Amino acid sequence: MSTFLSFFNMVLIQACRTLSRETLLAFNGRHRCAIDPRVRDVVSHLQLHRRSRRAGDHQRRRVVAAHSVTSSIRQPSTAGEIPTVIGNRGQPNVNIGQLFHGHRDARLATANTVPRRIRHNDTRLGLFNARSVADKSTAVQQWISEMKLDLAALVETWHDDATSPQLIACAPPGYKYVEAARPRKDNMSTSTNHGGVCLLYESSLHVRLVQLPVFSTFEVVTAFVQRAGFNAVVVVVYRPGSSGVTQSFFDDLSDLLERLSTFSAPLMITGDFNIHVDDATNIHVSKFTDILSCHSLRQHVTSPTHVHGHTLDLLITRDDQSVAVLPVDPPLLSDHSFVVADCSCPLPPSTTSTTSRQVRHWRALDVDAFDADLQQTELSRSPSLDPETAFSCYDQTLRQILDKHAPLVPKRVSLRKSVAWYDSECCVMKRTTRRLERQYRSQ
Repeated sequence: MSTFLSFFNMVLIQACRTLSRETLLAFNGRHRCAIDPRVRDVVSHLQLHRRSRRAGDHQRRRVVAAHSVTSSIRQPSTAGEIPTVIGNRGQPNVNIGQLFHGHRDARLATANTVPRRIRHNDTRLGLFNARSVADKSTAVQQWISEMKLDLAALVETWHDDATSPQLIACAPPGYKYVEAARPRKDNMSTSTNHGGVCLLYESSLHVRLVQLPVFSTFEVVTAFVQRAGFNAVVVVVYRPGSSGVTQSFFDDLSDLLERLSTFSAPLMITGDFNIHVDDATNIHVSKFTDILSCHSLRQHVTSPTHVHGHTLDLLITRDDQSVAVLPVDPPLLSDHSFVVADCSCPLPPSTTSTTSRQVRHWRALDVDAFDADLQQTELSRSPSLDPETAFSCYDQTLRQILDKHAPLVPKRVSLRKSVAWYDSECCVMKRTTRRLERQYRSQ
């Protein structure tokens, strides 16, 4: 019996060698015949290669798939697009060359449009004292959209927090905002929360809040705004008109301006200060103007912005910034007018420059070779007793040896200029502070 099984296996193996593995598996799948496990193991160990017509089709499909990838340059349809290379790769829902049931799915061409990053040199800023945005949200949103404002400063919003529905309704689609509500003395109170400031910005702008202390005489929200070709520090201020102008206000204002002077970026301060800057005889106006002059700031709004004919809503920038204030219409939606200005805040020029210096590569110095050459010099063998001669010999000998082992080579280095406010006095104070810190750590 065993001799017969051996002969049967040998005949079966020879038959399998003449057939392809696909033929056997197809026959098994068609007729559902049961193959002995030992025979199946023999077929598997034979590692038969693909044959017949399907093997040729498989190879031909691989070649066709390799040549079916077509790429071309797609010309931009608008000025805000970049020409891109398009092809038939990258579709997540398309079978990219996988073989299923004897065929491959057809590839579909795909084209991706890359938006061009446009540099914005001018930014349009709007200011409005709303005296509650609860019933003016639609009008504020329409004003922002029609005027195409990049930044919109709202004061006297009368909101409680960032989740206030009336504040959310002021933001057109694609706009975000940062805000600072007036703190309530009684959190359980349901009365109107007066005050509040908010800065709405277009989604192409990157905004980062600047942390400032809480000032007792005015409300403020500060943000660093940046995008391609533009960056600035934007400050929204509201000083309540119910309280008079006191020395505390000027102290807080000076403190705010001193903190903002540490930023090298352009500065934009806007809001309702409730100071009649159009009245040159007012003592508070002269003091306010002096503070701005001390910090090299300039106020740009000259038209009346209040129903009583005074200029209360201001736009303050550095004196070297270019600002064009649009004509101010009489108040309509509130007792304050809409103020809109085009501000040019380009990126500051590079403060770095390059120069060439002669340096030595001290890390490449061979100390043993340097010491060996030094031992052979007159300086080591017979030093002079005359101080001047000894010093001259010392200087010349060391220079000669250094020029041999670590010669001077030119190197380009960058020179960074300090900002305008970093003067000699700041440099001295910085050195003193570092010296005191080292003394403290050494104890």
